[in-house]
Amino acid sequence: MSSCGIGSARPRLLVIACDDAQVALSRVAEVESPEMFELRTVRGRVPWFTGQPTGAAAVIDYVVAELQVSRIIVLGHVPCGHNPGGLRSVANVKSFAGARARSGDTRTRGAAESRAAQSHVVRQVCALRGYPVVRDAIVDRGVKVDAWLHDATSGSLQAYAPSTRTFVSL
Repeated sequence: MSSCGIGSARPRLLVIACDDAQVALSRVAEVESPEMFELRTVRGRVPWFTGQPTGAAAVIDYVVAELQVSRIIVLGHVPCGHNPGGLRSVANVKSFAGARARSGDTRTRGAAESRAAQSHVVRQVCALRGYPVVRDAIVDRGVKVDAWLHDATSGSLQAYAPSTRTFVSL
């Protein structure tokens, strides 16, 4: 048995997600907890690789190199109290949504939040791919890296399709 209590458990999946507790990762990813290693950060941020030690970098390195997961999912979600994405503040999201609603556009704050969250989760995957351990795992072991977005209101789950640069329903 290992000193950190993992024992014989060998997670096959690393999920990097927001620290917001409203999303039950095992339910969204449809995997049991022993099969999944969770890394929760504020807004689901993946820090850019700099070579400097950080908690998130240490987790990514350990789980990818030592536990040898076969898949990594960066999971975003809406609504998010941390306001993930490109819109700088909740006030900006509200302003954008209000202007769209006044113009007769039926897409409201939810659509703006969703687009911002999609952009955010794709940026986090880009940051993750900058880690040498992740690049090596992709090349050497065929590790798959995905960007997912969960809508907590509707329960829908989407994945980023790089070939079309769009999110598609799972």
